[in-house]
Amino acid sequence: RARTRLAGSKKERGLARYIRRKDTTSIEAYKADILEAKTEVGSVLSELVKADDYEKGQALLREGTFKTFRNSVRAIVTYRSLKSLEEVTLQDVFKPLEKMDGLMKTGVNLKQEEGGDGEAKKAELATTQESIFRAIGDFQDATQKLIEV
Repeated sequence: RARTRLAGSKKERGLARYIRRKDTTSIEAYKADILEAKTEVGSVLSELVKADDYEKGQALLREGTFKTFRNSVRAIVTYRSLKSLEEVTLQDVFKPLEKMDGLMKTGVNLKQEEGGDGEAKKAELATTQESIFRAIGDFQDATQKLIEV
């Protein structure tokens, strides 16, 4: 039995190397990541959209702060669940983020599109821009609700 127990513990330790566990004890680090992303979206991304620079906006959503953003959101959602706080789902946060990314792609495509009616293209870009600003607002609301722990 001792051998079986020892073999089992070695096996568990071996697997533990491959399993990432979320540390939900220090929530402040995760909150800081979320707050930084919230600030970037509210200021930097908004300015890029106003300047019709959808390429840089799309890059912003995929680099820097947003590299760790998803892990931070998951950690806080788990923490909130463990502490029996008001539920915030992953979709509440990720849906506006994905919508912003998709709209940025639409903006890039519209700007690169050749030909067609110039006025119609401007109107479509303006509509895309308005949709991005609505998605930014949704993202700001969701992230604010998330960090209120």
